[in-house]
Amino acid sequence: LNGNAEIISTDDSSHSWITTLYSNTNTSGQNVFQRARGTQSTPLALQTNDTIGNFSFRGYDGTAFTGSQAYINSGASENWTATATGTFIDFRTTAN
Repeated sequence: LNGNAEIISTDDSSHSWITTLYSNTNTSGQNVFQRARGTQSTPLALQTNDTIGNFSFRGYDGTAFTGSQAYINSGASENWTATATGTFIDFRTTAN
């Protein structure tokens, strides 16, 4: 799958993205965000402040869905090399 995938629920039941793993070892289900600069055929290392992945939270304001009003963002805190892979996590919310 390339591009966006959207899952739409039109009833009153809750909607979730669920990852289930059954295992007898110490492992877990994962949602993985991977990021590279460059292209698929020629990937390049991340640079300081590049976003790696985020969870974005939006709501309907009576007219339209808002832009992101809260999010959890992770990114590179340094230029990446084989021995330098520093990251940050940023939590943001909208004040009342």
